[in-house]
Amino acid sequence: MLLFWNNNPVNILCAQSRQTETIWKTDTSQHLIPLSGFKALLPRDAIAPIDSPEFVEQKLALKMYYDQEPVIVVKNGSSAKAYPLSILIWHEIVNDAIEDKKISITYCPLCNAAIVFAREMPWHGKHLVLDFGTSGMLRKSDLVMWDRQTESWWQQIEGKALVGSLSGARLAFIPSQIMSLKDFIDRYPDGLILSNNTGFDAEYGQNPYENYDHIDNQKPFLFEDNIDPRLPAM
Repeated sequence: MLLFWNNNPVNILCAQSRQTETIWKTDTSQHLIPLSGFKALLPRDAIAPIDSPEFVEQKLALKMYYDQEPVIVVKNGSSAKAYPLSILIWHEIVNDAIEDKKISITYCPLCNAAIVFAREMPWHGKHLVLDFGTSGMLRKSDLVMWDRQTESWWQQIEGKALVGSLSGARLAFIPSQIMSLKDFIDRYPDGLILSNNTGFDAEYGQNPYENYDHIDNQKPFLFEDNIDPRLPAM
């Protein structure tokens, strides 16, 4: 699918045809903000999350990626994993686990927000394990996620459910860092790296949002709120 930015075509990985009508089972009677606050652009999971991630050892990773490219790093116990932004920029969510923790690695390219959440949470006496996808919606130019168990809508940047039966719930943040692949390898010599063998045909290594973060961009596309003039928008 193509989006256009500065009159140039922008490729976005699509799992479905470009139509924004999606049949939701979300309980929209429960919401913390007006539904008009969401901007629907794509069908849900048109930007396809990775649900069955494959990992490679470091020697092979250096054949897939540049050693200076940024990766999101998560450590738990004796295990460490790295998720290259060159993959996340095309998928935005990876549903994964590291040792005994079930986690979702999330990245919003429009906000440059890389956040890792626990996928397990208590809710009204129940223990929930959630899987997340991309809703095809934005709120304040930030990724809106949805969980497949209740189809609630979640604001990525704060990990909070805003619409649906889980409205008001918050995901626990998992500590993470962004560093170069080289620094990850130096620091975690046994760490694993997300493979670019994702099962999807995407131009990994290419930026589908080229020029979005240009300093002269005073009004980010897709952002419809007021711009704070105290600092350049980008």
